Amino acid sequence: MGGAGSAVLEALQDMKISKEILVLGFEDEFTEHGDPSVLMQQYGLAATGIQKRIEEMWPVAHQASANLRRVV
Repeated sequence: MGGAGSAVLEALQDMKISKEILVLGFEDEFTEHGDPSVLMQQYGLAATGIQKRIEEMWPVAHQASANLRRVV
């Protein structure tokens, strides 16, 4: 709440743009402190976690992307 994703959603709403948006970030709760790369991995905010969330949200786009990689 209140992060960059919220600001983007507000701006899109102000412009009357309605799109399916995937907002990623830390939950609105106290989190552990430590090595940023370890924490990003732990909270699913490293590249693999982000890719997984995208694939879950847009499985058709993921499949199309996988097919393109095979062609190239």
